[in-house]
Amino acid sequence: MSAKPYCSKTAAVIGWVIQNFPAEVDDGWIGNADATKELLAPMSKPPVKKKEKIEKSFFFIAASMQLDAVPAKLQSECFVGDRWSYRDRDFDNWFPKDQSAAGPCTVTTIYFKRTWKFMEFAIAVLGDEWKGKSVKKLGNEIIRRKITLTNAQAEAMVEKTEAGEKSSMRIDGYGNFYFTETGDEENPVAVANVRRVGRSWSANVYALGIDDDWDADGRFLLRNLETPSTL
Repeated sequence: MSAKPYCSKTAAVIGWVIQNFPAEVDDGWIGNADATKELLAPMSKPPVKKKEKIEKSFFFIAASMQLDAVPAKLQSECFVGDRWSYRDRDFDNWFPKDQSAAGPCTVTTIYFKRTWKFMEFAIAVLGDEWKGKSVKKLGNEIIRRKITLTNAQAEAMVEKTEAGEKSSMRIDGYGNFYFTETGDEENPVAVANVRRVGRSWSANVYALGIDDDWDADGRFLLRNLETPSTL
């Protein structure tokens, strides 16, 4: 009698059963269809998929400190004086003439373990459900959660840092970023950056939606931060 031909799939199944068949089992299953099904049932279960490795948060809390109330201030008076060697002209172009007064708050300083983008960080703070949302919607949610700083508050943080308080802000050329309100309905939030180079400070402002990568050594300041899902 010639050998019965098997397709490759059948041969693979038979080989798998032989390799995984229990070494110690009663012979009662032989010729008993129900017992055979019961014996093979555990082997027919699909293998458990390994959980995909999820990246841990790319940012962490460096410090939190109390900031006193900051009075209203003209935008043209922010980041001027002997302390400041450079001031981006867009602070006058993008913001209202008046910076509103701000009450006492807690300012949390964030540090990063890798390069990052503005929109990526905003989504990480707000939650994954904000992926794919527009700059306008993200900005409005950032404002709603009250995690922005006024430019006058950023100045106050610089003064606290210069006074030796432990804000964890960088004073060695790396940036200290923060969300700030613009008053523009289409682009309600911008990202400003204050940094110290030598003995003086500079201030720049950027659109929230730009796709630039920022150095992991930078810091980010958030007001009244509720612990984000990624921390």
